[in-house]
Amino acid sequence: MSGRVHITNEKGLRILWLDHPPVNALSGDLRLGLLTAITDAASDDSVQALALIGKSDKFCAGADIKAFGGGPQHPRIPELAEALEGMGKPSVALIDGFALGGGLELALGCTARIATHRARIGLPEIEIGIFPSGGGLQRLPRLIEFNAALDLIISGRKIGADEAAEMGIVDLCVKPENLITTVHKVLARDDITGRLPVTGTSIADTPSNRDALENARKRFTHSGRILLSQQTILDRLEQSLGQPYAVEIKVDAEVSRALLQSPQSKALRHLFSAERKAGRSAEDLPAVDVPRTVGIAGGGTMGGGIALATAQAGISVVLFDPDEGARQRLKKRISAFRDRQLAKGRISATEGNAFVNRIAIVDTLEGLCNAELVIEAVIEDLSVKQALFTRLQDICALECVFASNTSYLDLDAMAATLSRPERLIGLHFFSPAEVMPLLEIVKGGLSSDLAFATGAAYSRKLGKRGVVMSACPGFAANRSRFPMMNEARLLLEDGASPVQVDRVFRTFGFPMGPFETNDLTGLDILVKGHAFIPAELRPGRQSELPFAMVDAGRIGQKVNKGWYRYEEGNRKPIADSDLEQVLNAFREEKRIISRKFSDEEVLQRCLYAAVNEAGRVVLEGVVTRPGDMDVIWVNGFGFPREKGGILHWSHGIGFAEIAEIIDRDFRPEDPARWPVCDFASLEEIIGIVK
Repeated sequence: MSGRVHITNEKGLRILWLDHPPVNALSGDLRLGLLTAITDAASDDSVQALALIGKSDKFCAGADIKAFGGGPQHPRIPELAEALEGMGKPSVALIDGFALGGGLELALGCTARIATHRARIGLPEIEIGIFPSGGGLQRLPRLIEFNAALDLIISGRKIGADEAAEMGIVDLCVKPENLITTVHKVLARDDITGRLPVTGTSIADTPSNRDALENARKRFTHSGRILLSQQTILDRLEQSLGQPYAVEIKVDAEVSRALLQSPQSKALRHLFSAERKAGRSAEDLPAVDVPRTVGIAGGGTMGGGIALATAQAGISVVLFDPDEGARQRLKKRISAFRDRQLAKGRISATEGNAFVNRIAIVDTLEGLCNAELVIEAVIEDLSVKQALFTRLQDICALECVFASNTSYLDLDAMAATLSRPERLIGLHFFSPAEVMPLLEIVKGGLSSDLAFATGAAYSRKLGKRGVVMSACPGFAANRSRFPMMNEARLLLEDGASPVQVDRVFRTFGFPMGPFETNDLTGLDILVKGHAFIPAELRPGRQSELPFAMVDAGRIGQKVNKGWYRYEEGNRKPIADSDLEQVLNAFREEKRIISRKFSDEEVLQRCLYAAVNEAGRVVLEGVVTRPGDMDVIWVNGFGFPREKGGILHWSHGIGFAEIAEIIDRDFRPEDPARWPVCDFASLEEIIGIVK
């Protein structure tokens, strides 16, 4: 048999083992091997039933994404599912690990499905800008309740075996060791053997199913965000109501091929690949164990968030803060987080108690003595951080790795205070740390590979989008974002309004505009941190407007007025006419003559400043590859996923065109503010990577 499909026989049961490491992706040779094996089993009188199982504790993670765009290949997944359904003998998918996308579509062609409790099941095709055209769109709503099928398909969410069983996708949940032994038990059930073939049914054209589709359309319309693939799902399901399977599966294939060529699908597939490459960037580092205990120095917003993220991942936490009030707030925050998780059904009561018990709060640094990794999360003041690490090295074991959560301070300057400077790395979380997926894993000039590998292993355990990089002022994320934020504030100085700038950003696809973000975090914090921002990040004209705002008492949501005003207890920003007085007074003092800006200029000024700096970060070798910047901007700053990230989007516009606009419209007024990026070399690098 094919090297990708291995066959064993057991009491009339023929078992087909999928063997395509690491995740049994449905490559061409695996699909061909399966079709041959299914055909042989159908014609073999000794075979009473057929079972499909994946080797290495994984069923099948779907189609091979590397083969996308190469045209249709025989056999397609629907052909495999139809061969299973039409073989005249029962078949069972034995699901351990992942059954995703094409893997689940293959399983849906079987008579029954048995899954282990650790299985993960879903149709996540929307993540790469397509829909489940291999049978999932047609089969799942024919198998289970329409609303539940619609939710899974249009959200792309992955569910556990127990939830899948409740829906009717899975027929039985078992321990991994019982997967094969329970096949005949399941096939003996009347409700299994009596099922009509899916291909002989239609999706019911009922008022409730049409209402479900209409409600989904209204929900997306209200949110203002719908992917092209999600729109296609709604259209195709509406067109499929009451129609025969054979007709609609062919239409799905045609529509899918067209969708695959869309800019949105190409962007999402690029990002999918970039995120996985970023996660593998540390594979050549030394093998290390994940820290069993993590110490955190500083119990403020960031320190508390890091503690929550760490405990969620099953790692013990010891959190130090000298202030009694801060410690009490931490306890309340931990309990409130646990309660929210319980209310959402994400954890059981037992798991909730275990989560709380994993976090110990201490009032002395000595309490961190047994930690294998200690992360500082104190104020952005180099001298404060240096003093902290000096004390920690006398408390912690020699093997303990130290990490700073700094956004932009000099790691080597911190390390220089240590007798073993190689033990210090950067682990820059994004706020809120328990939610935001991005984590910058930063190697300073003195950091050892062992310390760096520890940070990478910790990031993987947390399930973060970890991007490894070399140290530079501001690291990759904030360094590339800082010019954009400065341009946005300079636009206000020169005559734009926060309403216009934020509207342009939201229309582009960001969840919030820069001034809404400022109000949320607080302009007072922005101003306090300004003194510690390295001079390299502040070339040319820098906006002084935040200082005027703080002087005017407009520091953001915490006082109900910043760039916007807010009603008590409501975070919805409201345009504030009083702001004009502050802006006009500032302009008069600085002798600025205001003018109007088009939306296009607002977008170009802000985003091209970011593109320019992101390109320089890549060319300097701070990150491993250009796609790392896309991962950073999508997962750290809310750049719209469907545009593929800051460099993918700008590459689509054309680096030559962007360089021309910068050189013609922006750089002449302040050359220092627009340092030259060698876009031609950046184009070369991206061409090589692709």
